[in-house]
Amino acid sequence: TCALPISNPHYTTLNEIVNRIRTGKSKVTVEKVRPIEDKTERNKVKKLLPAIIFQGKFSHRAIDGLIESSCLMSVDFDGFDSPEALSDKRFELEFDEYTHILFTSPSGDGLKVIVKIPDDHRSYKK
Repeated sequence: TCALPISNPHYTTLNEIVNRIRTGKSKVTVEKVRPIEDKTERNKVKKLLPAIIFQGKFSHRAIDGLIESSCLMSVDFDGFDSPEALSDKRFELEFDEYTHILFTSPSGDGLKVIVKIPDDHRSYKK
């Protein structure tokens, strides 16, 4: 897995990334992101967070830049009508057989799910 910028990538282990999320390494920035209602402004602040490409090692940010697959794919779940709806989806995903990692998005109103996929980058778009 890789943290961007892609021009100077830092490769790390999945365990290190999960530990970073669990321990709140970027908590100060995340707490700045969550109260911002304007999406454009929120995205500006989110860019201060490390970007992670769970899918593998890339030479550039496009499928044809894939150097080595991690056999993982990230899926975003956004646009929940209420905190209860988000909570219900979280509960559902926690017990889904394909969920490998599950965490709340930096904005606080979505979920990020990491699933295992076959070692065939052509299947990413399916």
